[in-house]
Amino acid sequence: MSDKSGRAFVAKEASLRYMRERDLVVMANSIDKIYLQDWLAPDTDELRKYFRAPKETAVVLLRDTGVCDPKLLPLRVFFYALSNSVITNLALPEKCWRESREYFDTFQNILRIIRLTRAHNIEIPDFNIFDFTRYGEIMRRIFQYQELK
Repeated sequence: MSDKSGRAFVAKEASLRYMRERDLVVMANSIDKIYLQDWLAPDTDELRKYFRAPKETAVVLLRDTGVCDPKLLPLRVFFYALSNSVITNLALPEKCWRESREYFDTFQNILRIIRLTRAHNIEIPDFNIFDFTRYGEIMRRIFQYQELK
């Protein structure tokens, strides 16, 4: 195992443990900065191909086989949270898979907003970053919150 894939494996294990310890409730105002950094994809367009068959991608990424690619950590985290969201929200499983690419893009935008607002000491409302089906409402709240200030 190379140093790069070794670090990626450790980051993946730490990320999944962090998410499990919080029962997939990771709040925007308290997400640890290391995960905020690790879960941000440098180029989301580069990951577009993984959304052609999102269920199958989730199954492959969540298995512990093969080399751990550091570029895939944001996807592993996202699909772990989405898969668990689908299991607990049985009314919306097909909608969640169908909209997974949009959810991933919004997830990445939310992480960028959190990073930026922290860097500039800007307050935003607190919310669970894995509350996929409420992303539209969450984004509106973030922008309305800034307008009210």
